[in-house]
Amino acid sequence: MESENYYYNKEKGILRIQEMKEPIIYNSNLMRKVISETKTLSRYNVPVLIRGETGTGKGLIAKAVHYFNKSSKKFTKVNCSSLVENLFESEIFGHVQGAFTGAIYNKEGILSSKGTVFLDEIGDIPLSSQTSLLSAIEDKEFRKVGQGNGNTQKLTSRIITATNSNLEKEIENNNFRKDLYYRLNIGEIQIPPLRERKEDIKLLIDYFLDSYNKEMKKQVTLTKDAEKELFEYYFPGNTRELQNIIQRTVMRTKNGKPCRSLKRDLNKKRDSIKKIKIENMKGDNYRELINDFKLKLITKTLEENQFNLSATARSLEITNNTIHRFFSRLNINLKDLRRESI
Repeated sequence: MESENYYYNKEKGILRIQEMKEPIIYNSNLMRKVISETKTLSRYNVPVLIRGETGTGKGLIAKAVHYFNKSSKKFTKVNCSSLVENLFESEIFGHVQGAFTGAIYNKEGILSSKGTVFLDEIGDIPLSSQTSLLSAIEDKEFRKVGQGNGNTQKLTSRIITATNSNLEKEIENNNFRKDLYYRLNIGEIQIPPLRERKEDIKLLIDYFLDSYNKEMKKQVTLTKDAEKELFEYYFPGNTRELQNIIQRTVMRTKNGKPCRSLKRDLNKKRDSIKKIKIENMKGDNYRELINDFKLKLITKTLEENQFNLSATARSLEITNNTIHRFFSRLNINLKDLRRESI
């Protein structure tokens, strides 16, 4: 399948889109549906909400929505969880000189972009700023912080958002505005976890192995046992976790040798998961059960690492911010958690 700006190699499962450095690797029916929906939504200038677990590739699909439409305009990514709450609106809308302490010059906001603005981790946007974002989307205009009522800018950016949060639950808990949710969710793309598209694992292994062999100038291969272990693994960190595993495998293995340590590494990960008994899980639905599982897994790993956050994040192959955001959504204070474990 070819077009002016993308090419799909069915044999290797590699979709390359012009302007995108990273390809999308897939051949499963589930991902075919995702790509089909992505192409459809790329034709229309409507807000798109991308949902999926951590590591499923939401940022990659956001870029595809932008670039499938042969767009030459700018793609700007914003991680909402990394923005300081009291400066959120300044970053998004911009500010005028003197608007607040430290505003020593006029600043253009992210929404001043003429292209696509990708708001990642939209579930972490401060509640106090959600009204302003909603107004900007509804009215197609916004004001910089500190700007007078008569001075507005037209909103010409396309808005794409992504989250691994249960926004419906956040709405119930009064942490997310229902009207903003409906404005952002004109088009929705749900990315399946890697464990539900096993047929893509081999393609991803081959791609990552080839990439890191070239990068490190090696010729590392996987044994049949190692591949079998990967096919049977649960991948709580999804594609990003598989990529990290392959990168670490190539790095630790001598040139020209098959990897033999991967099974040991995966067994360590499994041991942590197995110690969490299913019968002790709490929740009335799938999402609540998953959240309870994550809570137990992260808490147990924190205890094993003497509450060293960086060591815990490395062990789980996630970021420090991911742990902070998770506990924040559950209204759990890490310091209190540590005191309770002592």
